[in-house]
Amino acid sequence: KLIISGKTLLTSEVNIHLYNIISQHKLSRKFNNQNSIELDISGCSKGIYVLRIQTENEIFFRRLVVP
Repeated sequence: KLIISGKTLLTSEVNIHLYNIISQHKLSRKFNNQNSIELDISGCSKGIYVLRIQTENEIFFRRLVVP
C-alpha cells in the first residue's frame, strides 16, 4: 500500500500514473479533493517504478522502490 498526501491534493483533481523502469504503464487513478491518496501496489513486482502525480497546476515525478 502506498499513501500520498500533501496540500496540493486538497484543492484539485489529481491524476496518478505508475510506470516501471522501462516505461511500461502499470497503474492509473484519478482523485478529487482528498486529504490523502491510497494506492494498492500489491500487484507490482519488486523493482523500481516512476510515480507521476499531475495536479491542475503541477506535475511531479517520484521514484518508488518496491522491495
